[in-house]
Amino acid sequence: MGTNSILIIANIRCGGTYLMKSLAFTYNLKEVWEPEILQYFNTPTVVKVNATMHSAKALIEYSNYFSKIILLDRKDKKAQLESAVHMFTNNGVIDVKWEWEEGSYSELVFKKSRERIKLHSTRLQELSNRLGEPINYYEDIYSSGKKLIGLDFKPNLSKKLRVLPKKKTLN
Repeated sequence: MGTNSILIIANIRCGGTYLMKSLAFTYNLKEVWEPEILQYFNTPTVVKVNATMHSAKALIEYSNYFSKIILLDRKDKKAQLESAVHMFTNNGVIDVKWEWEEGSYSELVFKKSRERIKLHSTRLQELSNRLGEPINYYEDIYSSGKKLIGLDFKPNLSKKLRVLPKKKTLN
């Protein structure tokens, strides 16, 4: 891979797909979203994988093909869990506007989503330790303006998919 190759290893529901699309646009890179097979690309590429899609060993070996590696997680586990629960009850659709509907989701989906998020976070910590790369957090790069080292990323927060409920006012 060339010097403009980027690997994003992310937890679920933490902005990894948007980050991939934004970096691909900014740097004119080919997008590869969650490949089932980890392969080398001859053209400048940004690849986004979920942290547990492949073994830690495979991801570490694959990272050697990239000039930049971004590990991405989320600090606000409640918001992440709600987003995951909504996604899993919406047939896995990730790119639609949605609003949290309290009491509308099964406890089993909560349990499985919580387990999956925890598994991804544990894997990201392992990869961070083994690769010597820091974990970046959604809240830092999307809301607090933290810069990704060596990359230009300016998120458009008007494109957030979660719709916050309207506050009720007294009339």
